[in-house]
Amino acid sequence: MLVKELRMGLKSPFFVWGLLGVQLLLALLSLMFAGRGGEDMGIVFWWCLAGPVCLLLPLRLSAALREEMGGNTMDTLVLTRLSGWRIVLGKWVATAALQVLMALTVLPYLILRYFAGGIDVVQEIAWLGLFLLLGLTASAVLLGLSFLKYFLLRAAVLLAVLLPTFGFCVGAILQIARQRYGIEYLHDDIGTAGIWYCVVLLVWAIFFFLDLGASQLAPDSENRATPRRLAAMVMVPVATVLSVYSKENDFREAGGFFALGAALLTVVQAMSEQPAHLRPLVLPFARRGFFGRMAGRVLLPGWHTGLIYATLWVLAAAGVTAAYLAYNGSGSPVNLRVEALMIATGCCGALGFFVFPIGLAGIFRKLAAWNFWRWLAATAIGAVVSGIVLALLGPFPSRGLMLLSMVWPGAGIVAPAMAEEMAGDLMRMRLGRDGYYTSGWYELRQGMVLELMPAVLSAALMSAVIWWLVALWFGRREFGKLRAVEREIAAVREGEAPARL
Repeated sequence: MLVKELRMGLKSPFFVWGLLGVQLLLALLSLMFAGRGGEDMGIVFWWCLAGPVCLLLPLRLSAALREEMGGNTMDTLVLTRLSGWRIVLGKWVATAALQVLMALTVLPYLILRYFAGGIDVVQEIAWLGLFLLLGLTASAVLLGLSFLKYFLLRAAVLLAVLLPTFGFCVGAILQIARQRYGIEYLHDDIGTAGIWYCVVLLVWAIFFFLDLGASQLAPDSENRATPRRLAAMVMVPVATVLSVYSKENDFREAGGFFALGAALLTVVQAMSEQPAHLRPLVLPFARRGFFGRMAGRVLLPGWHTGLIYATLWVLAAAGVTAAYLAYNGSGSPVNLRVEALMIATGCCGALGFFVFPIGLAGIFRKLAAWNFWRWLAATAIGAVVSGIVLALLGPFPSRGLMLLSMVWPGAGIVAPAMAEEMAGDLMRMRLGRDGYYTSGWYELRQGMVLELMPAVLSAALMSAVIWWLVALWFGRREFGKLRAVEREIAAVREGEAPARL
């Protein structure tokens, strides 16, 4: 696949004429600004690099998988015994090679700019690496989501990826052309650990989106769920530790939560997978005894194992935030209680957010054709209904929050922020416009939040547990099928059945 994509890429008019155009433009630029530097020269030089690497080459991949899936070429690829992962990885590596080649071709002109005077070669090479990393990430995201069937969805993804990339390039190039590099300030602010944190997060994002695309091409017998879930379980602790050792306090506080939020993409994907009870998938876990079978309940494909996977993530998030609160929490007992109640309510809301669509689909018998879009539709239904309930019970804030959490358990995520806002509104009603200047206003508001939150937490916890049990009830059949496959494997290994593995 890599050789095929490289041949096609190197021979394509898009790359050939693009490379020649960049080289001719840089050559003319060198002649025009011979012996002198300047901001204009720097802007044109960096756009000659960033344009192809960060925008044009990733653009080629925006429909790559859809062309393979709709162009009757998948049968030929299957005959080669290539896995879905190798197909997607080959396409991305081929484009990455073209991006690296394009970046290397501009290095001589960077040296010419150095002799023209006034630039820092080390800083500019560092920025070249950042542009290359940005282009590689954009390519992975566009390739991984290029399986989408409808053109409008792919166009929306294209705009969502390339517009921020273009904005970053514009701002960065203007700063670099004025020789305000900023790399040294970035290192001084977040330190080496913070830089490695960003690298780890980008590498995980590249892997996640490539694996997401590979799962659309892979047959049911290829297990793509386990590597994806394990990668998230490794990334979050590593990124959290790196963020702890960064220099910037704000970065240190937000790093672990941001990594955890990124890993929740894996949870959403796990909750929208179809179960596949095939012996080639179950065998690697079943042959490792009890602990292997328990690991299979978390890592095998399917929304039923996604329930356990999501539950473990919510418990881990609760543990991490509780530890953070114990170590860095406010010294006031009232504030500590408010923060603890908010964390508990948010974790209950997160669990309900993940499991509610499964329970709702099971009630309406829609799990047979379960996918991400049905999960999203069920979530949207819960959010709309809860919004209507909140609007109807606006004059009764505490009852509204309780009923909101009962109707849609995912509302527990936003309930703490809503409780703070409602407490502030009540304080303004009681104290008037000048209430902000009243001594002890913040403590009074926190006390009112403390009065609201226990009832909201109880409602969120009850709702999350009920919907989790409902989802687990519908998942019992899938776990039964998994157990039946494990018994067949055990019988074959003991010689009690014909070996059909």
